[in-house]
Amino acid sequence: MDNDTKHTKSHSYNTIALYCGEKNTSIQNDLRKSATFCDAKIVLEDGGCIPVHRVILCSATEFFHKLFMSPVSAEQNNNYFIKYVRTGIMECVINFAYTFICDINETNLCELLTTAEYFCYTSLVDRCAEYIQSILNVKNCISLMLMTRKCLFKHDIQRKTRGYVLRNFISVATSNTDILSLSCNDLVDIIMDDALNSKSEEPVWELCLRWIEFDEENRKQYVPRLLENVRLGLIKQDYFERRVLNHNYVQLCPEAKPIVNTAHKFVSDLDEIDWLNERDTDISLLVPRLPSDVLFAIGGWYDGSACLLFETYDVRADRWIEFHFSDPNGPRAYHSAAVIGSKIYFIGGYSGSEYYNKCTVFDVKTKMWREIAPMHYRRCYVSVCVFNDRIYAMGGHDGHSRLRAVESYNPETNQWTLMCSMALRRSDADACELNGQIYIVGGFDGSICLRSCEVYNPEKDEWSYIPEMLNARSGLKCVPYNGQVFAVGGYNGLSRLSTCEAYSPQTFFWASVHDMISPRSNFGIEVIDDTIYVSGGFDGLSTINKVEYYRAENNEWKPAAGMNHHRSAHAIAKVSDFSNIEDFVYESRLAFGEGRQVM
Repeated sequence: MDNDTKHTKSHSYNTIALYCGEKNTSIQNDLRKSATFCDAKIVLEDGGCIPVHRVILCSATEFFHKLFMSPVSAEQNNNYFIKYVRTGIMECVINFAYTFICDINETNLCELLTTAEYFCYTSLVDRCAEYIQSILNVKNCISLMLMTRKCLFKHDIQRKTRGYVLRNFISVATSNTDILSLSCNDLVDIIMDDALNSKSEEPVWELCLRWIEFDEENRKQYVPRLLENVRLGLIKQDYFERRVLNHNYVQLCPEAKPIVNTAHKFVSDLDEIDWLNERDTDISLLVPRLPSDVLFAIGGWYDGSACLLFETYDVRADRWIEFHFSDPNGPRAYHSAAVIGSKIYFIGGYSGSEYYNKCTVFDVKTKMWREIAPMHYRRCYVSVCVFNDRIYAMGGHDGHSRLRAVESYNPETNQWTLMCSMALRRSDADACELNGQIYIVGGFDGSICLRSCEVYNPEKDEWSYIPEMLNARSGLKCVPYNGQVFAVGGYNGLSRLSTCEAYSPQTFFWASVHDMISPRSNFGIEVIDDTIYVSGGFDGLSTINKVEYYRAENNEWKPAAGMNHHRSAHAIAKVSDFSNIEDFVYESRLAFGEGRQVM
């Protein structure tokens, strides 16, 4: 049969199957099950025999098209024999071809996926991948990663399962039992990856110890190889000496001694290392991991005017990096940012002369700016929050008065929609989402700094009051943290604040939290690795570049590396797990003689 004839016949099959599918897929399947109008039988090695309509299967995948178009002898009587597939799995494949429904479960997943790949049945492979994505969790991610690597090496789900393991490393390392059964090659492949998400290297080495203990006699030989792939130079000295340098596995392994002795130099005192004479040293021991989240700080008030400054923060290297991706709308300050996927939306603000209703979006993957629909209102000092992939802009100052108005942006339609207004006028407040509710706290009503707070129910489109804060705060920031709303810093009408407080929706109560090191208003705030970071702002005397972080486990604030420029009223955005994260992190990751503090 020539190619034109094949193409015509294939097109006819697809057209007929599409027509049948539009009519009623369940009728097709009922006809198959009753063997009505069937013109072929699929015969399996285990004795199964399934009547089918060739036209339906031909439209599903080229495999069946080629099978049915091959010469058939009279003895075969339209029976088509398929090897290596069980009848139950073949029933699932055929049922999907007829109904687009497939009973996928963890028991049949691997076999069904292998069969779908064997048949080059792309839509069924994709359906299996969707199922894998839906069930992926800490307990099964290792087994799913190995399965997708074996069956779907080129499919995106393979990257996603591996990415899940790296992103959730701490939980996987402590509670996944499959990880202890990995081969040495597979374990090394994980622990050597720059994208492994761990704030410190101690959990990485602890996993290595647990892995060796699981089969001690056969695995002690791999101690040197594991040591070579742990960032030993980033481990704290007391832990290194106790759990690495003096551990029995290391002490009893001559090949491990040079590795740990070299690392001990870094751990003990970086300042004593003669970098010019250490050229043979493997300084990969000190390379920080890539962060899974990157902070973007855009615009703000700098040197007496609005600016175009664009910086990112690499939490693993504790470094701010400056870029030159200028917003085409020009400088802006007192604006807000919202993140949906890999896109950062910049809302409202002030140019120094104009109050903006303009909004732009920066795509971190393409590094391109785009203007989106303007808001109904001009909004400087605007509060912004994301819920269900919609952006909510609340309050602000339009150049004449403070606003109660609220509007919502839908990225799919590029439209802003007016929502129920707040009870009070608020500018210089802040908002965050917690458990499906949007909280807005503090602000300035044109006369006084506010203690009052409101909560918005997006489903009902209505606002209600919650208890007032302990302190009046304008120019504050708030974030959801540990199941509470944290309100940080601000201005009380007399001075800039270093005080912080947290609201519990369970107890309806505000409680004081440890003070920041520096007082500040109109600063940036975000949460990374269960840690609150604040950056820049105005301390009552000048704009600052100071950065500090708070962890609930020790209830205190500590300093981090400062931004490259002193500024306030900038927008901060956290973007997570994007494909080109390396483009926005600290480039000189091998410049380790600087005495860098690693977070």
